[in-house]
Amino acid sequence: MALEVQPVGRFGMMLHQAIDAKKLTLADVAGNAEVTYEHMRKLIRQISFPGEDLAKRLCDLLDLDF
Repeated sequence: MALEVQPVGRFGMMLHQAIDAKKLTLADVAGNAEVTYEHMRKLIRQISFPGEDLAKRLCDLLDLDF
């Protein structure tokens, strides 16, 4: 399931690939990480970066090393 949001930069690419590998939608990840879809979109586009708490939640959700 390809995400509709095009990634920007290294962090955005890594996040995009991890979400795609889990076959999740951006809305799924946003809901499970307790953030908005728009915030997730900004993370993938590298308009915003996660704080430590959100980074840990995303790592747990996507099986990534913190």
